[in-house]
Amino acid sequence: MYDWNHRMLLQEADQPEQDDDDDRDVPFWMFFVIPVVSAIVGYGTNVIALRMSFYPVEFTGIKIWQPANQPFGFFGWQGIVPARARVMASRLTELFMNRLLDLEEMFSRIDPEVVKRQCKPATEVLTDRIAKETMDMLVPNVYDSLHAQTKQEIRRAVSDQSADMVSKLMAATQSRILELLDLISLMGRLAEENKAEVVTMFLEVGKREYKFVELSGLFFGFLFGCVQALIYYFYDAWWILPTAGLFVGWFTNYLAIRLIFEPTEPIRILGFTIQGVFLKRQQEASVSIADLSQSNFLTVGHMMNEIVTGALFF
Repeated sequence: MYDWNHRMLLQEADQPEQDDDDDRDVPFWMFFVIPVVSAIVGYGTNVIALRMSFYPVEFTGIKIWQPANQPFGFFGWQGIVPARARVMASRLTELFMNRLLDLEEMFSRIDPEVVKRQCKPATEVLTDRIAKETMDMLVPNVYDSLHAQTKQEIRRAVSDQSADMVSKLMAATQSRILELLDLISLMGRLAEENKAEVVTMFLEVGKREYKFVELSGLFFGFLFGCVQALIYYFYDAWWILPTAGLFVGWFTNYLAIRLIFEPTEPIRILGFTIQGVFLKRQQEASVSIADLSQSNFLTVGHMMNEIVTGALFF
């Protein structure tokens, strides 16, 4: 028994010590897979982040509690843009009014005589009813017995006075527009009431930038994956892959958003001009924003209704 144990110990002593690197259980092909998986993670997280920014338009889930102007709640989710539609629209309008728009100057361009002519067909439709109601207030039951030509003269006089009143009302409105129209409040309320239109507006204006965000996740995810594979080759701790995956998901989102808006001014580097993706086409985007705002929010009807019934009026 002693001889056998002695021989076994000698055999073990004669075997060379294996290097720790030989004990790796990671197949070599995995280092080529890591960048591909990282690219998929980068692309997927960016797509999901964009999707969650706009949808669902209304809170979806068990709405026991949801903080004001926040997308999360207990338990459920609402798109970031629709959840903050009122706040975003109000701040954007305030920014435009402070730097770009002059409400008084904008309304001063309106010619009261043009408004008078535009409103004349509408006032003529109501002329007969207005004339009858006015006559009945002064001399009841007389208007119906009047001669047709007399009624026509009364309607013509009422129509002319109504048109003149519209012209005078427009002139008075122009001189007190800041007292009568709270554009910031109007835009905030309209955005809150029309969240779907706000989402459509954002998607339409920034559709190129959103595609850039998605594809940049794929590109940068692959680059970070190459670095990740290199690190893992020399240091294969179990926490390397999940930590790197978390970093890739966060940093691809962060980097894509930064590249949309920065740098604000064109910079020449090695013969290439670099500028924020959105800022490169700011003229085109501004036209789209103006057109969509005019058709969906800044309509004459909305502004006149705010002037007549808005909070500042009362």
